[in-house]
Amino acid sequence: MVKKTEEPTVEAIDNTEKLTLDTVDDSSDKPVSIERLLEYRKRGLSYAEIGKMAGVSKQAIHQRLAPYRDAIENLPAFKEHRADLFAVQQSRLLNSLTDKDIKRMAPVSRVVSAGILYDKERLESGKSTANQAIICRWIGENDDGSFSDD
Repeated sequence: MVKKTEEPTVEAIDNTEKLTLDTVDDSSDKPVSIERLLEYRKRGLSYAEIGKMAGVSKQAIHQRLAPYRDAIENLPAFKEHRADLFAVQQSRLLNSLTDKDIKRMAPVSRVVSAGILYDKERLESGKSTANQAIICRWIGENDDGSFSDD
């Protein structure tokens, strides 16, 4: 049974809009997007405040957001350290490859992988990763280094 309560007075939210939940307290006929619930949590609203707005208990909101709790709590740190986290995983992946693993790869996969690694190496060292001859043709450079108006 869903217990209805008064609308909260939260300035950050337009209280004229009544929230409802899906798959909470057997109220699947009353959908609300998980994105909206996450947005309210991001704004700092408590489970109780969101529950009041939705007309359900704070436990129902807590249960609905449970699968996302880890992501909600860790997302700012992940965003701040994303490059380092990816670099660690990249290092683990590359260090786990053996000569035997590489030899078992299809030749086309070895060539593509080498090309990707070459591009990433150039990108990391601040070098161009694009074919400069093609770009020069696009902007109109002649073979002698002069530019045409075409």
